Amino acid sequence: MTTKTYPIMGTRFHPPADILCQTLPVRSRLLLIAEPSNPYDPNAIAIYVDLEKALENKKVLEALAKSGNNDWVNKSFHHMGYIPKDAAGWLKRKGFPNDTEVEAEFYYTFGSNVPHAKFEFDEKNDDA
Repeated sequence: MTTKTYPIMGTRFHPPADILCQTLPVRSRLLLIAEPSNPYDPNAIAIYVDLEKALENKKVLEALAKSGNNDWVNKSFHHMGYIPKDAAGWLKRKGFPNDTEVEAEFYYTFGSNVPHAKFEFDEKNDDA
């Protein structure tokens, strides 16, 4: 298993993902889900945040409540964005599952204010 870390792309298209990115604690639970039927990219890997866990954090709950956006209300998970397209294609070629959720963590790389998804991945060997 190797640790992979990729930026979360497209948060502005999934409100209130931008607010979540500003308030989620590092190591908050994320899920990665392949979208083979995605009409724009069959290799797409979506990133979801576990809202039930995230909303246990008072800072997150207050920020979402003040946002005026109610897309998160009564949901267990919220779509945050996607793994970058090139990385998703590589992950799929290396065996990223179409039928299983992959657990990840919310993360920032050192010296960056760009939110990332960090997860363990057991890539298949092309020589096998």
